[in-house]
Amino acid sequence: VFRCYDRLPVYVSDGFERVFRVTVQQLRGDVRYFLDRLQGNMGEQLWNRYLSWNGEEICTMEVRLTELEAWYRVFITRSQDQKYDRFWFQDITEDRARLKKLKEKVGQAEEESQSKTAFLSNMSHEIRTPINVMLGMNEMILRESESKEIRQYAKSIERSGGYLISLINNILDISRIESGKMEIEEGKYELRQLLDEVM
Repeated sequence: VFRCYDRLPVYVSDGFERVFRVTVQQLRGDVRYFLDRLQGNMGEQLWNRYLSWNGEEICTMEVRLTELEAWYRVFITRSQDQKYDRFWFQDITEDRARLKKLKEKVGQAEEESQSKTAFLSNMSHEIRTPINVMLGMNEMILRESESKEIRQYAKSIERSGGYLISLINNILDISRIESGKMEIEEGKYELRQLLDEVM
C-alpha cells in the first residue's frame, strides 16, 4: 500500500513479504529494491505506469519475477477515501503455462491443416490429369465410333468421368476454402437443370 500524495510505501501484507521476501522498510528505503527484481525493464514500466496513473480506473500489468520464474498480474486500485493506492499481485504462472501450451497446440493444428490442404490440392491435380486424358480419348470414340453399343459404353464413361471431375473440383474447393483462397464467380445457370441435378 502506498500513500497517494508522496508515493510512500506504508504497508505490505504477510503474504507479499513471505513470497517476495521484501519488507515495508526495504521499500521505503528504495522501491527499486523490489522493482529491479522484475525481468528486464518491467519494474521501470510498472513504476512509470503507476506514476502516470490517474487513480480512477484499475491499472493492470503482467510482470515476471526472475528469481522465482513466476508471472504475476498486478492490479493497482485507489482507496475510497483517495488516500492510499493498493497493489494486488495475482499469481498467473500456471495460467501462462496453459496458454503457452494452447498456443503450441493451435500452431501445430494450423501446420497440420496446411499440410492437409497442400496434400488435397496436389492429389486433386495429380488425379485430374489422367482423368482428362481418359475423357479426351473417350470423346474421340464418341465422335468416330458408329457402333451403338460402343457409344453407349462411351456415354457411361463420359458421365462417370464428369462425376469424378466434379468430385475433384469439390476437393479443390475445400482446399481453397481452408487456405483462404476461395473466390466466388458469377455465372449463368438454368434453375430447372440445377434442381434436376440436385435431385
